[in-house]
Amino acid sequence: MNLTNLIRENFVRVTPETNISKIVSKMMKGEEVVVVCDENNFIGIISANDIIDRDYPIETKAKTLVRKNIPKIEGDVDFIKAAKIFLENNIKAIPIFFKDELTGLLYEKDFIMNSDCLKEIDKTTEDIASVPEVIEKNESIGKARTIIKENNISRLPVVDEEGKLIGIIDIEDFLKTVNPKESVGREDNVGDSIPEYKFPVTTIMNSNPLSIDGGISCNKAIKLLRKHDSSYILITKEKKPVGIITSKDILEMIASSVKKEGVYVQITGLGEIEDSFDMDKIDDAIEDSVKKIGRIYEDIEYIFVHIKSSQKKGERRLYSIRTRIFTPVGLYVSKSSGWNPIATIDEALGRLERQIIEEHEKQRDLKRPKNP
Repeated sequence: MNLTNLIRENFVRVTPETNISKIVSKMMKGEEVVVVCDENNFIGIISANDIIDRDYPIETKAKTLVRKNIPKIEGDVDFIKAAKIFLENNIKAIPIFFKDELTGLLYEKDFIMNSDCLKEIDKTTEDIASVPEVIEKNESIGKARTIIKENNISRLPVVDEEGKLIGIIDIEDFLKTVNPKESVGREDNVGDSIPEYKFPVTTIMNSNPLSIDGGISCNKAIKLLRKHDSSYILITKEKKPVGIITSKDILEMIASSVKKEGVYVQITGLGEIEDSFDMDKIDDAIEDSVKKIGRIYEDIEYIFVHIKSSQKKGERRLYSIRTRIFTPVGLYVSKSSGWNPIATIDEALGRLERQIIEEHEKQRDLKRPKNP
């Protein structure tokens, strides 16, 4: 598939000295990313995640926020390669270069909405959907942010007291709490100032989330995303959110669609871990887990391990791990968070293994003949 026509030549550039306030204002107007350039020299990219992941003061400069060492594509854009770059680096746009000059950006959303290759994949949204984390409407913005960071997710459905869907919070919605000029509120009923993170999630949520009742084919899902200019679909049952499909899930399908022997293994976010020894230990842990699960189900299609970290105090990092594995009987997902990357990944993989073993034993017991 030729992706040349998807490359956007018009995008927002900022200097290394531009502060968060100006960047957030541009993003509030619909810009998904901004490109940081020193004169004409490309430095990197800033997205909403880069701002929300850390508690930066409003006067922080772009040079502090910018993600450097972003993978570039030179010349023609390969479809599968692009999907892997989006996944491995957790970026919203890939810079496209020609003769060392930045010529445009390939945005994740544009890429997903034109992923017509999924019509050849015999799976439905129910096959690849994961059970969403949710938050009740009276909970605070601060709690919502904590749930999103600890679970390594970008969207959080909002439900009422009966668990019925009333809205959704996207990572970009938190930008409303960053810029004082775009503040969600200032004072309580006696005139005292209230921090934005204490306001209820309904203050920033999108009250018209994209949802479907039941499953549809992945190809139809792409068309629906394109029609509504969305990067997610919620699956509901009796108005309650029971599943969610995100752009990352679709990227997983594309990246693993190339047929090859064995299990497709993809680790994303390894750049969050600097120690090469840790990376080797992670590879070993995943390999061991795949072998254990393979003793139960031989035809495992793929396993993805998504790594994300957020800095708390000093050099300490809180790691959020999300694993997804597709087996002959469906999708399994596990999550974990902690300060030690190896221990956190071991915990996430352990949870994944226990889920699969418990479900396998349950199905085996159901098939056993009952004594008369």
